[in-house]
Amino acid sequence: MPISEIGTRPILFISGERDEICPPENAKLMFEAALSPEKRLLVVPEAEHDATYQTAPRLYEIDGHTVPRRRVSTSCDRTKQNTRIPLSRNASI
Repeated sequence: MPISEIGTRPILFISGERDEICPPENAKLMFEAALSPEKRLLVVPEAEHDATYQTAPRLYEIDGHTVPRRRVSTSCDRTKQNTRIPLSRNASI
């Protein structure tokens, strides 16, 4: 699903600062393309691809609450699946 088709639903982009597979610059481009007024971008310092949680689990903590997220297809990730991503109130976005 293209980012533009997500519409105005809330969306959270998470990227690892050291991700060489899907660099943070790609997440920034998707963030800019998103139409939602409730969009956020979190670039996790020192994290590599698929290691944002392992690198900074505190950014994912919020009273045991998780936010539903639908994964979209990008040039870096062709998987389409429904997942649940925890969201931190303390994340520096």
